[in-house]
Amino acid sequence: MLYSFSTDLIIFLPELFFITTTLILLLWSLEFSTKLRTGNTKLTKNVVFLLIEINVITFLLLLNNLYKTEIIFYESIISDSYTIFIKGTLLFFITLFLIIAFEPVKQEFSDKFEFLILIALTTFALLILISTNDLISFYLSIEMQSLCLYVLAAFKHTSHLSTEAGLKYFVLGALSSSFLLFGMSLIYGFTGSTNFTEISKSILLSSQNLENISNTFILGLILLLCGFLFKLTAVPFHI
Repeated sequence: MLYSFSTDLIIFLPELFFITTTLILLLWSLEFSTKLRTGNTKLTKNVVFLLIEINVITFLLLLNNLYKTEIIFYESIISDSYTIFIKGTLLFFITLFLIIAFEPVKQEFSDKFEFLILIALTTFALLILISTNDLISFYLSIEMQSLCLYVLAAFKHTSHLSTEAGLKYFVLGALSSSFLLFGMSLIYGFTGSTNFTEISKSILLSSQNLENISNTFILGLILLLCGFLFKLTAVPFHI
């Protein structure tokens, strides 16, 4: 058990490094900002540079697991070459976003370093979401990134449009979360498991005889899909 847990930590090291350094950066930024009476663009600049360095180091740590296929934490997280590639792509575009958005962020939120920290926390949630192999970890990761995005949408509190966007996004997110949970409960009731591997096995066994596929399971899949598309604000759920 101890060996298995240590192996899990090694495989999970990139995400563990990312969230640990992000929390340390949050505490450092908070301490630094309390010493300032007014906004200071130097803090924003330092936070951006440090986040870029964190992304680069996390990417290098991911490369260490490139040719390894592991299912860790009681089969709730999967790590393989495909997930590593998607995570690397995500980190690349987040880094590109930080570089492009540096000037606008410095102008709009020069004294609001929390904006950048929320982006980092969203990135961490997406890293977990990419590797999730269980309905529970899937829901927790997608809710974590959603909570960060709710705050980001309403971050410009002096703007009525920003406040309205955050409120509408929150209401829409709560609605989609109810769909997700209801769909997951129906799927669990049919398959008896929340693990994606076990669910796929149940589907394959049931597909041999279409009469064995319950309408409850189909309804669960529809609700799960609708909730997920709500989260993505995909057409036509964006309205």
